Amino acid sequence: MKLGQFTTKKKMNPNRIQYLNTLLAETPEDPFLYYALGLEYLRPEPEKAKEYFELVFSTFPEYLPNYFQLGTILAELDQKEKALDVFEKGVAKAKQLQDQHTLAELQSAYQNLLMED
Repeated sequence: MKLGQFTTKKKMNPNRIQYLNTLLAETPEDPFLYYALGLEYLRPEPEKAKEYFELVFSTFPEYLPNYFQLGTILAELDQKEKALDVFEKGVAKAKQLQDQHTLAELQSAYQNLLMED
């Protein structure tokens, strides 16, 4: 996916990462904290961000925002088939949860990725 959003280097905010890790130690069942850590690492360390998004994907499948981020980063890392699979699973989950906004976003991302090349 040629979004270009992950190619720009961004400085990590170590204070925010430390704060998120502190919160995570207190509430490890909160998917947003893992997701937020993934967002913090998105530009400076995309592979590390992917690890957090994959953790959310496997542990908290109901957390819909993660499908877009994981699919997008997989596409950016030239893992198109995996990205398409994540978008497909996200579409199914958004339909199941009746989240029309996320459904439209994931369908669009899926179609855009299919049309690349």
